[in-house]
Amino acid sequence: MIVTTNRHASQREIAPVTKNLARVSSIGARSFLLEAPGDFDLIAQRRIWALSQTVKGWTDLAENIPGMTNLLV
Repeated sequence: MIVTTNRHASQREIAPVTKNLARVSSIGARSFLLEAPGDFDLIAQRRIWALSQTVKGWTDLAENIPGMTNLLV
């Protein structure tokens, strides 16, 4: 995995910011934040809920926190 930094962002990004693609940022040493692209809508919220349910099965997962258009793991 290649970690890049964005000069305009205060946090390290795992994937570069690209329109219409999810954005993944590292939060500290043990967490990451997945942000859904676009505006808030029910489809985006359902994707976050589904992803939250999927990662609950990860053995090393301490906690996941779904937001409106993002997921903190």
